[in-house]
Amino acid sequence: MTIVCKEFERYNNGYGPKIECPILQCGMMAAGLPWNDPIDFKTKLLRLKDALALVVLQRDQSEGRVSLSWLGTPEVSYELCDEDKSSMLLGLDGILKILVSSGADYLTTGHNNDFGIDLECEQATSCTADVLKSKKMGTYLDEVQKRGIEKHRTSVFSAHQMGSCRMGISDQDSVVNKNGEIW
Repeated sequence: MTIVCKEFERYNNGYGPKIECPILQCGMMAAGLPWNDPIDFKTKLLRLKDALALVVLQRDQSEGRVSLSWLGTPEVSYELCDEDKSSMLLGLDGILKILVSSGADYLTTGHNNDFGIDLECEQATSCTADVLKSKKMGTYLDEVQKRGIEKHRTSVFSAHQMGSCRMGISDQDSVVNKNGEIW
């Protein structure tokens, strides 16, 4: 089971993000954690027992293509458009604020170069509104926005796919035949 926040879905003509709280699985979380160095990664893995994961579900406007290589193996080509990246950053900003409002004392994103932010002292001595308005939090949110959603520098996963494969009469211009069978 999961919980979904629809606060931002009206953004960009209905292509805004949803925020989902999925079941936390260690392997999935480890795959999404940034690798900065072995000690940082191990520290983050050890913190997973107290972790809460929220993910951005993006109804993308970008298009991708699956084709066959000259070896006959599938090749996936997919680039996020600027609107999708902007929408995903809106969702990520919302996630970070939700987590702080929930009392999180440490935040990190799926950006490769994100060492996270420790808010333990702020959460212990300030109210949530003050933590959200703090210079430390503002700086971190600005850094996340500046990092953007860069290919091979941000953990982006595909789930809940909605779409279809090109259907045709030849393996040269389609993925499946008229019966939906792969060539």
